[in-house]
Amino acid sequence: KAIAAAIAEHREVRVGVPVPGSEYVEWKDLRAEGRHRILTGKTAEGHTHALVFSRRFLAGGDLVLDWQGDLAAALLRWLQETTTLPVLPAWGPLLLEEAQERRMVQPLAIHAARTLTLAAASVPAGEGRWEELLGELVRRGSLAIPEGVGRGEPRAGRLEEYLAAWAPALAERVQGRHRPRYVPEPGAARHPAIAGLARPLYEPQADMAEALARTLAAQRAALLIAEMGSGKSAMGVATAERLFHGRGGYRTLVLAPKHLVYGKWPREVRAEVPGARITLLRRGSDLLKLWERRSEAPRGPEWYFIARDTAKLGYFRRPGARWGEARTPRWAEAEIEGQARRTLIGIERETGWRCPDCGGLIRDKDGNPVPRAWFCAPRADNAACPACGGRLWQADLTRIRRFAPADFIHHHLRGFFDLGLFDEIHQLSGQETAQGNALGSLSASCRYQLGLSGTLLNGYSSSLHALLWRLFPGSMAAEDLDYRRPMQWVQRYGVLERVTRTRREDAASNAMSRGKRDRVNMREKPGTSPLAYSRFLLDAASFMTLDDVAPWLPPYREVPEPIEMDPELASAYRALEGELLDAVRQALAMNSKRLLGAYVQTLLGYPDRPWDWPEIRDPADPERVIAVPRKLAQGLIRAKEQRLISLCEEGVAQGRGTMVFAQYTGRRDILAHLERILAQAGLRVAVLRADTVPVEDREEWIARQEARGAQVLLTNPKLVETGMDLVNWPSACFFQPGYSVFTLRQASRRAWRIGQTQPVHVRFMVYSGSMQSAALLLMSKKLDAAEAIEGRLNSDGLKALASDEDGSLALARLLVGGLGELPTAEAAWRSAAASVAKPPAAAAPSGLHKATLADLTRHTRVVEAVEGRGRRRVFPGQVVLDLDDLLGLR
Repeated sequence: KAIAAAIAEHREVRVGVPVPGSEYVEWKDLRAEGRHRILTGKTAEGHTHALVFSRRFLAGGDLVLDWQGDLAAALLRWLQETTTLPVLPAWGPLLLEEAQERRMVQPLAIHAARTLTLAAASVPAGEGRWEELLGELVRRGSLAIPEGVGRGEPRAGRLEEYLAAWAPALAERVQGRHRPRYVPEPGAARHPAIAGLARPLYEPQADMAEALARTLAAQRAALLIAEMGSGKSAMGVATAERLFHGRGGYRTLVLAPKHLVYGKWPREVRAEVPGARITLLRRGSDLLKLWERRSEAPRGPEWYFIARDTAKLGYFRRPGARWGEARTPRWAEAEIEGQARRTLIGIERETGWRCPDCGGLIRDKDGNPVPRAWFCAPRADNAACPACGGRLWQADLTRIRRFAPADFIHHHLRGFFDLGLFDEIHQLSGQETAQGNALGSLSASCRYQLGLSGTLLNGYSSSLHALLWRLFPGSMAAEDLDYRRPMQWVQRYGVLERVTRTRREDAASNAMSRGKRDRVNMREKPGTSPLAYSRFLLDAASFMTLDDVAPWLPPYREVPEPIEMDPELASAYRALEGELLDAVRQALAMNSKRLLGAYVQTLLGYPDRPWDWPEIRDPADPERVIAVPRKLAQGLIRAKEQRLISLCEEGVAQGRGTMVFAQYTGRRDILAHLERILAQAGLRVAVLRADTVPVEDREEWIARQEARGAQVLLTNPKLVETGMDLVNWPSACFFQPGYSVFTLRQASRRAWRIGQTQPVHVRFMVYSGSMQSAALLLMSKKLDAAEAIEGRLNSDGLKALASDEDGSLALARLLVGGLGELPTAEAAWRSAAASVAKPPAAAAPSGLHKATLADLTRHTRVVEAVEGRGRRRVFPGQVVLDLDDLLGLR
């Protein structure tokens, strides 16, 4: 262990290894550079061994090893821990043999001073090739599959059919082995803190508040992921009351969008807890008053509200380190007459950044002085001195002085607030955004943290990375993840596309040989691994849909509406598309992506505004014109606009208000055009704009338009994204759907909430065969991934467009389908097969989450002792898959 530690600390080590069959000793000089990992373990003989290897050794793959020499067993453990594939222990030897033939596993040679039973191999990360291999072996009949369990006995066929047959058995084991923290009992008395609220909650809401309070009592953070309109704020208030019941007083800090801080949230608290003390934190003087009361105990429920835009404010900073010469003493160590001696052999002079605290030279991980440009901007890697931990940035008093609320709370009011309640937390998931950093500071300052959101995931797994670090840093660190490396998270829990372009070198470059050069591009695609749910969300997040709270609500429908272009517009669009595509291909051939933005935005917006779209120029050469869009007549009402008018007229005839959402409301504004053509059709139109209606006045402004008899509301969906109850507008039409899953899901549910009596219809209008249609397809895939992490594995609505979805989600849907045969309340809670177009039936409340693939294939055995090493560690109390026991093989 001492040798391993010395190598990891970059010290040179001389090791004497006896030569077998000889009296000689072979001396080896060992020295390592860069970051390393150390794995230790005991053999059957009781010897402790240490394995030290560079992190770069495993770039793009994993190390699989077994100290007892059973490489097949090690490979099975790796497959069970890193993929969603069901594998049986008896398959190990055949899988190892087939994988070695296909170079999917590369055994490593082991060199050691003594005889070892250790076996190791390098395995590239990724599930696709293993799924293909397993499916081929199942089809071939090479893998033995036990019969007699499940609703079918597939002897040969697709792997999906095998999983579908076993779904009931898997679900029964889940229900028998895994129980939630709180299971409602019919007729049981409600906790006094929840039963005593001034405004009673619905039974599912009260159950959720009880479960969240118990979760926070066991750990310091939790998430409430509840569908828009299900009452997240009411459940948040009830959770705080239940958590701190009997303490005499507590302080809660609410971080929310500005219009909710000044409107909905204070109203909600006053309605449920009439005696609560309400304080709005608007400026620095408000926080200074709290600092003066920092030693006082709360005398009752105290609620403090701060807007996200206020909390993120900060002052200008400059480096606290100084550039200059540093003198570093160099010592020689030796043993003289049995005593260790150090001798000064010289002073090394180096120029670089010096830490303001320790005075030492700031060095990178390889021991070299950091470059002068290292302090060009504040980042996570240059915030503190690697040697002493001192802060390397300070306030710049030569520029504008501005109060920083989140930083002030973090440094001067830490522990003052008992609960941090963060509303719409999905909007704070940015890696290095000001609002995201404010969330991190406030989260670390409160004793407990509760995040609220209706849309946890935006379709991409990376949107969870920074959010989980800010709420659950211990869990992320235990997985050996790095906050500064979000792609590490994507490689493990997301969907990553790797594109390799190979260019063969010409004869002049390789006169005596043939050569080639590869360029690898990696990009994230929609989707997330079910392992992210089981490892980070299973014990910390509660999920609720509007159906669970109000099963009596009218139906909700999402209808994509592709519309054919008229001949004139289609001709102009195809000509523009051809010009842009040729220019983009030429730029990509020269390794430049500068035209992609113009290509996408032009083809998205031109069909809706073809009368004055400007010519497209090369960003690298503004004088060069790439394409000139044909200018068409503005007065014509085209197919998409005519369909919009018809939908609005249908709504008026039925007494239904219609919201129309458009993305282009700035420089290429489309709202004015839509207002004109709708008014010409005899409709009363109201237009909500960000620059005319302040954020805190939008709810009241919309109410005034309703009172004046407005029939159509035109706006950008981001303006009504959060906190709006628009039950008087049951029809919604996305004239331009956009890209953000967060915005789409939030805005589309403004009308479908408690109090709605009319069916809610949401339509997504696109021109067929255009970039708009492709954008809607991408949105459907992102929406599919976002709802899958919440356990909603149905194929209705917009998600039905996602044809080439991630394989793990398709398998999950098959497993969920098997749950329908189980006669339990949990089955009704977890099943997502019923279409949202039908009125949902009331179901008995239950504490189980919605079904996910992780629920069905991972959690069947409770771990009693720590298993695995490094990022593969599984701790006591966690639940893992045990197929032997599951299938009755032991």
